[in-house]
Amino acid sequence: MADRGWDAFRAELVAHLEDMADVDAVIVDVLPPLETTAVRVERSWLSRKLRPKRTHDGHPYIQFAALDETWLHMEASSNTFLTPERRLDGAAIATLDRLGWTRPTVEAASGIDAPNYFIDRPVAEAHELAAVAVQTLTQVFGVREPAGVRISQV
Repeated sequence: MADRGWDAFRAELVAHLEDMADVDAVIVDVLPPLETTAVRVERSWLSRKLRPKRTHDGHPYIQFAALDETWLHMEASSNTFLTPERRLDGAAIATLDRLGWTRPTVEAASGIDAPNYFIDRPVAEAHELAAVAVQTLTQVFGVREPAGVRISQV
């Protein structure tokens, strides 16, 4: 990806990821056209504290959580949270598979609920995670330029 705008976005995202401490979160929202995204506070399953969380407005997002000082958890929104016109088709899901995302899972017996696509990697691989995030934004969610997304650290 040779686009300078995406290169700058990726560098900014890496800086956020490398700066995260245990239970910090970074959210990359795909901005809805001419709308604002509502925010409410709720307890995140990844943390022991309350943090702002985007309401499920149906627009794609990628979020990151620091599991500790050495590991990052990255999620991409699944069809569970996307509006019908934004739902992922077979080609989009195949691209997520190719990029290394783990499909959403629900294991009732163990209580593990992962409703989004996810990847867990060491912080040392922040550059690779940011590259996968950009590929997901452009190839899966159809974002044409970095002005179509917003990074929030919560």
